[in-house]
Formats: sequence, structure tokens, C-alpha cells
Amino acid sequence: MTNIGVLPVGRNVPTSDPTCLRLKIPLSAFARKLTHMKMIIVSTVAALGLAAPAMAEVAVLSAPLQAASLRTGALDVAAYRVDLADGAHEVTAMFRGRTSAEPQRVVMRLEDADEVQFSMPGEPDTIYTFASVGNAVEISAQRTSVQIASR
Repeated sequence: MTNIGVLPVGRNVPTSDPTCLRLKIPLSAFARKLTHMKMIIVSTVAALGLAAPAMAEVAVLSAPLQAASLRTGALDVAAYRVDLADGAHEVTAMFRGRTSAEPQRVVMRLEDADEVQFSMPGEPDTIYTFASVGNAVEISAQRTSVQIASR
């Protein structure tokens, strides 16, 4: 395979040299085309990055009194579950900012296939989801843009 060198017009290249290809484009137009191609590539890569779905951090509580923690956004969350006599799960979650000393406690009852989503005061960019899936509770935290409830 032969490498072909590309030179803009104005350079002295022997026409008999098989490794060079002479362009019929002036250097300024050639440079503009390269710059335009770079901009297209950069904008395409940026668009793909923005279009990719946000990844959520997930923890699974698969046994009673098992604890798990998540570190997404400005808050840390630690949670555990207790199984109730009627088959439901009582989940207790403690949310604490990395710079604050006082944790916030949330307790919820989840029956089979229940799902709860919310954000915490002061951290609207993170959506926390607690879901009862079979005999387990899945907890996830996903960074998102601020969502305003509307009618």
C-alpha cells in the first residue's frame, strides 16, 4: 500500500513522484475546508455526548436490614429496609449534604411494584427513585435538569 502525500498548489512537486498527489485547491480554501470539517466533527461528538442517556447510580436492598449508600450530586444517601408482616417493605433513607452536619430522614412504605420518585430540598438536580421489585428494593439517583411540575 502506498502512502499518498497531499500538498496544496504552489509547492514544487515532481509530477512523476507516485507518492504525492497535487491538489487543485489554493491553500486558503484547503485550510477553510479542514477547519469546517473539524467543526463538523467536534459538533457531532458534542451532540452525541448530550444525546446519551444519563446513567443512574443504583443500589439494591435484597434482604431485611441490609444497608446501601449512594453518592450522586451534592447529597449522600444511606438506606435500609425492614420487611413488614403484610409483605410490604419499610425503607428508611438518610440524606446528608457533604458540607452539612444535620441529616434529613425519609421513611416510606413500598408494596409490590410501588415506585416513588422525588428530589430533596436544596438538590433539585438529582432525582431519587425507590422501587419495590419482587423481594428487593432498588434505589437509584440520577442527575437531571430541574423539572417543574405542571398541570
